[in-house]
Amino acid sequence: MFDGLRRRLLPTMTQTDSNATDQRCTTDEGKVPGARSTSISPRSSPSPISMGPQFSGDFTPSHYSEDGTLLLSNEFDEDCSSPGCTMSAGKIIFAFVVALLGAAAVLSFQWYADDPALPVRVVVVTMFPPEREEWVRRGVYGAGHAAAFGRALEFDYGLEDLRYDGDAEVLLVTTGIGNTAAAACITALGLDKRFDFTKAYWLVTGVAGVDPADASAGSAMWASWVVDGDLCRAIDPRDMPPSWTHSIFPLGAWQDLRQPYPPEVDARIAKRVAFEMHPGLVDWAYRLTKDMRLADTQALREVRANYTQPKARRPPFVLKGAVLTGQTYWAGSHMTAWANDWVRYYTGGAGEFVMTAMEDSGIAHALSRLGKSRLVDPLRLLVLRTGSNYCTPPPKEEAASLMLDPTGTEEQSLIGLEASASSAWLLGQRVVLRLVDKWDVYRDTVPQ
Repeated sequence: MFDGLRRRLLPTMTQTDSNATDQRCTTDEGKVPGARSTSISPRSSPSPISMGPQFSGDFTPSHYSEDGTLLLSNEFDEDCSSPGCTMSAGKIIFAFVVALLGAAAVLSFQWYADDPALPVRVVVVTMFPPEREEWVRRGVYGAGHAAAFGRALEFDYGLEDLRYDGDAEVLLVTTGIGNTAAAACITALGLDKRFDFTKAYWLVTGVAGVDPADASAGSAMWASWVVDGDLCRAIDPRDMPPSWTHSIFPLGAWQDLRQPYPPEVDARIAKRVAFEMHPGLVDWAYRLTKDMRLADTQALREVRANYTQPKARRPPFVLKGAVLTGQTYWAGSHMTAWANDWVRYYTGGAGEFVMTAMEDSGIAHALSRLGKSRLVDPLRLLVLRTGSNYCTPPPKEEAASLMLDPTGTEEQSLIGLEASASSAWLLGQRVVLRLVDKWDVYRDTVPQ
């Protein structure tokens, strides 16, 4: 009767429903000693709105142990079709409870299936609280707007609940730090049937480390390329051949970074490492924001004065460039030299490394996969990064000084965190507003 009953029907099912379903398989201690396991497999022909694993097989009571623990199996241990066979009271009660849970689950499923998907024009993607708080506090239309992301929506797969502005039809998500968390979060969001993402633009707004050769802390960069730094081979620098420049080299290669790709590097790997953003869309966003005045502070001015590179000493400005992302938070002149060579290698010399972050290639990869099912348009991705710190120390300082301040607090080492988070909202808001205000045009035509 209950074949195919879902443990979780939709991401939005209440925790009460989920817990109630789980209790069918657990005792008070959360486990069923000695119980036989039941296989979990997807339906052979899932419903268009189905999400997550489904149960196969009826869950029916087998017997109680001497201490009163309920044991479960996929079938009755006695043949109740024979004359005179009767079900125990415990079996009848358990079957009745399961029937009630099944009915409630089906009703919940039907309610969500009939509820229309919320339209989404722009998804604003942040990674951790300081980036998110700017958008929650100031919203799409500014802090004075009453409905600034006023609607919270439960979402188990991100760092925080989703926020939705119904007037602008803009959704705010916070992924958590790192490529893995970001990819998992965006994949789950793209599969969430509560939303229609088919025409949505995706705007990543977050802080980053900046190469002092290209820009100053507090500056803002629209990414023309997103390059992954995790898919690689590595050996200890002390063990690398004397002729090598870097100890991190391409997956599939047997040599140091070279131009162009060596024959042994699979082209499919390269496509999973470097993502070129829509050039016209990036140029449009850059033109829209390039003359905006960015946040600056006394702390930023003092740090800039320690650097000798001309661009590192400039007040914050807007530019285009490539972002290198990966799970590792790194710093230092040797790592920065590797980052520049890595980006040049995988973009065929077309990309210039400017900033380092931790999530963007995971997001780009997730959207590219979702795009294969036409759930999203991966070409509608914009990545905006603002420099909260430098990735290379000034002369006569150690690289470790960029990791922790004397108190050992990581966020305190991000000297431009507050200013860069503010600038990310400032530039991002202008782009979001333009997309929303001209939706009659940009719904079907990507701006260029």
